Amino acid sequence: DGPLQGIAKSPKDETVKPPPMMVAKADQAEIDARRAREAAQKQLADIYFAFDKWALTTEGKKNLIQSADALKQVSNVKLLIEGHCDERGSREYNLVLGEKRAKETERFLLGLGIRNAVAVTSYGKERPVCTEHEESCYWKNRRAHLILEGAK
Repeated sequence: DGPLQGIAKSPKDETVKPPPMMVAKADQAEIDARRAREAAQKQLADIYFAFDKWALTTEGKKNLIQSADALKQVSNVKLLIEGHCDERGSREYNLVLGEKRAKETERFLLGLGIRNAVAVTSYGKERPVCTEHEESCYWKNRRAHLILEGAK
């Protein structure tokens, strides 16, 4: 009979329970923080500008006030503000204009009490969201875009 003596030749099916999922508190905190960043990112609206301007419009200010509410929920996350332009004008001019748009957006958010670490950059006309050569497209590219570090 050998070493398997006493063991049934056709054992019953046995359900084996998987070990309980253990999530360390630090891991859960990171998961919660990531979810909060992603939720906040979805609430951040692009801010649009008039041709050759960096002053915020009434609509832009309204959108920044709403964005500020989301940012206050994740105050320990770095915010990147990207300034963008339409394709008209030189590369150099649009890089400066994009930076002015990003800095004006930052200034307004700081005035609303945002305490996130903020970085600004300008892409000028290098990253358009629309590439048609008409005003219905140009306005979409004259924007400040807000990105939270670590959010998708």
